[in-house]
Amino acid sequence: KETPYDLPDESLVLLNVHSMKSDTIDFNTKIIINFWASWCKPCLKELPYFDSLSKLNDDNFRMILISFESLSIQKIFLSKKDAGNYFLGDSSQFFKSPDVLPLTLFIENHKVVEEFYGVKKWDTIVPNFLLRKP
Repeated sequence: KETPYDLPDESLVLLNVHSMKSDTIDFNTKIIINFWASWCKPCLKELPYFDSLSKLNDDNFRMILISFESLSIQKIFLSKKDAGNYFLGDSSQFFKSPDVLPLTLFIENHKVVEEFYGVKKWDTIVPNFLLRKP
């Protein structure tokens, strides 16, 4: 799909790594979603940035990290991390498992406004997204 493209008007129910409903996201706010996998070396290179970004978040946006790997693989990987931003993507009506990882989506007002494949220099891209007027 070419950006921007619309998302359904429904809310997304996220599951945490314990397979329990964790949160419901409506896409009216600014959201950054990163799709990753434990076997993906570029994804692992990028994850520390997202970890740091989540600690600096001042409620201007929501950051969500989703893996489509099995629950057992995710639990092993995430047992060594603070899993607060990591969620399962096992039955989402919004997204399918990406063909290329890592994939990062910038979402605003029920639209995917930008897509990024591969590792990026997020120190400039994220601030520009956050400062942009809807």
